[in-house]
Amino acid sequence: MSRGRVTESLLAMLAVAVVVAPLHSLFTPGTWIPYALVMALAVTITGVVARSLTRLDVPVVLAQILVGLAITCLVFAREHLWYGLPTWETVLALNTLLYDARIIITTYAPPAPTSTGIILALALLVWLTTLVVDFLAVTRRAPALAGIALLTAFLTAASNSGSGMPVGYFIVAATLWLALLGRSRVQALTRWDSSGRHASQTPQPGHDRAGRLAVAGRQVGVISVLVAALAASLLPHMPTRFLLDGLGRASGGGGTPTMTISSTVNLADNLEQQSQHQVLRYTTSARSPAPLRVGVLPTYEDGVWTIGEPTTTTAALPDLPVGSSAEDAETFEVIENGLGAPQLALPFPVASLEIDTEWGTTTGDTIVVERRVDEYSASYVLEDPTEEALQASPATDSLARPDVNPRDLAVDPASRGAVVEALASISAPGMTPIDKARAIQAHLRSNEYTYSLELLQPTDVTGAPVMTDPITAFLQTRQGFCTQFTAAMVMMARAEGIPARFAIGFLPGESDDDEWSVVGADAHAWPELYFADIGWLRFEPTPATRTGASPPAYSRPVSTTPTPEPTVRPSQPAQPVEPFEPPQPENRPTSATPTSWFADAIDRFGWLALVLVLAVLAALTMPLSAWVERRRRRRAAADEAARIEVVWGDLLERLDDIDITAPLDASPRQVGRYIIGQTYLSTPTRDALSRVVAAVETARYARPVEGSDPERVARVEEDAREVAERIVGALRRSDRVRSTWWPAAGVAAWRRGIDQGRDRLQTDVIDRLPRRRGSPPD
Repeated sequence: MSRGRVTESLLAMLAVAVVVAPLHSLFTPGTWIPYALVMALAVTITGVVARSLTRLDVPVVLAQILVGLAITCLVFAREHLWYGLPTWETVLALNTLLYDARIIITTYAPPAPTSTGIILALALLVWLTTLVVDFLAVTRRAPALAGIALLTAFLTAASNSGSGMPVGYFIVAATLWLALLGRSRVQALTRWDSSGRHASQTPQPGHDRAGRLAVAGRQVGVISVLVAALAASLLPHMPTRFLLDGLGRASGGGGTPTMTISSTVNLADNLEQQSQHQVLRYTTSARSPAPLRVGVLPTYEDGVWTIGEPTTTTAALPDLPVGSSAEDAETFEVIENGLGAPQLALPFPVASLEIDTEWGTTTGDTIVVERRVDEYSASYVLEDPTEEALQASPATDSLARPDVNPRDLAVDPASRGAVVEALASISAPGMTPIDKARAIQAHLRSNEYTYSLELLQPTDVTGAPVMTDPITAFLQTRQGFCTQFTAAMVMMARAEGIPARFAIGFLPGESDDDEWSVVGADAHAWPELYFADIGWLRFEPTPATRTGASPPAYSRPVSTTPTPEPTVRPSQPAQPVEPFEPPQPENRPTSATPTSWFADAIDRFGWLALVLVLAVLAALTMPLSAWVERRRRRRAAADEAARIEVVWGDLLERLDDIDITAPLDASPRQVGRYIIGQTYLSTPTRDALSRVVAAVETARYARPVEGSDPERVARVEEDAREVAERIVGALRRSDRVRSTWWPAAGVAAWRRGIDQGRDRLQTDVIDRLPRRRGSPPD
């Protein structure tokens, strides 16, 4: 009999898989499924191994929780680990992803986009459901209670689908749950009888009764499932009651796949994946289209840009910049829209909008819609303020403007020092706000910075990694992609008293004749700076390698001999360049210094290898500890009767290691019959067991005699050893290995040592500590 309960564990995992299966219709694409499968397998495999090593419930659950959390941190927050260990930064990174998932779940109608936050949330949901079901149905052997957890998960998924679920989901889930019930040992039913706790002289009738009850129970269960499925098809459907606000807006079971830009941006994340899924197809009258803005993230905290405080929505377009006219607007017509609601991609600033859905403008000049539409059209103006207006824009009354929020001037305290240090070589007294903004943009676009999809870790003079905030890290390593360039310029502008905010959207994409196509990899970020008497203006600090074009004309310094900037044709996809290494002092290691993968692995996961080695050594000591413990018990026995009791206890302990546990209140003869009933013993082995039982009865109940017979004790030990070896030798290899390398006697030895150490500490240290006068004794 296996303590791991592999079959029950697999049934529990399959049942969870079936009840969460309706989630596939709520999120697209299904990239979350492999991650959820890994988390479910982690619970199942860890549970099987832990139950094989211990009978206690708490260590099993703790092991499952620790493994699940470790996988979560390694998969979703690897860049935020300190030498493989989680920190508070790890918690914040995971919280950011879960916040993004909450925004999507409460905002979008299904099928909602599958962002990284959604993948994390669904993986944790499957992990938690599997953990609860495995604990109840397998570890605690209470599959009936596990049905409540399965039903909760099923209702959570099914009630938000917006349409009736196929009856097959229910039938399969209920069948698996019944299978879990059927796998419950028939012996559990015998506990209803008063003889269940005792070693019955004639156990067979109870077993027959339990078997008949089990068969009847399975029949009733199957009939109940069929009746419930039939009744569901005949009864009228009640109105849907949604558990999640956003997903609850589903009008049917399906929908057009959509994509959204994450409403949070974490500067510490590498940009490892770039989707080629088409987001937008449009036409425009502009020869060089402007980027398509989707939203604004004005709040920065702990390395993450977010929407921040709730915003109000008005049914009016944002005001056009001073000096702009709708008569000079360019047209913008979307032919195919794959961006999910409430996001809407538009050039900024918008002069007019025609769309077949309710829409509004937030306090951050972001246009949002109630539902996604396939087509819409708009017009927008090209920002082109005069140099006189830009130079005349004051720098002292921005906060008095209604379209400027104090948060647009907030500088991150963690990176303020690095920002001010960088500005020391850029800004000069007497410069106007526009001159400062142009100087910051030119500095970030210079060859001192490198555009790359991979971030570098700052290091000290010894080459050791330095933990710092993302903006400071970027200003030190001078390598990153659009989000780092944008964040740096926003903070540098704010430090100079210029209101600035973080905008997200898409680059114009690639053109094919008169049509433009935008894919997920075109996602982009840029800063918007506010100038009094003009309005919000877009800047482009990201090098042309990524953007493929020069920044707006008003953002470039005015010079009699302008320096042409390198450009990339818009039809060419943006590609990362080879990292540029700024000059470094000699013999000073930089964060870009290449190291071997082996050294990096040792540096990051060396502690884990050490823990594994120590765990293996600890496991190897268990058989030795058991041998020492048994010899200690024999030496501690005062007479022959006590030594025979020790031999008897060792035999029962070894049988308990393989899950043959005799009733505690049974006599030696009843225990012998119980062992024979639970195993298949040959005649010589049965005779040996009978001799051991007789010796124990003699030692317990016969009149004590003077002296002892060492040969008789040796014969009892030999008989007990033969019984144990025959029974254990007939088991499967996995059970033999577990009983040999993790014996109960070894565990008892370690437990006794810990207890003795605690008692010694209490006696020698704590009890000798000076007490305060008047303190009562313990």
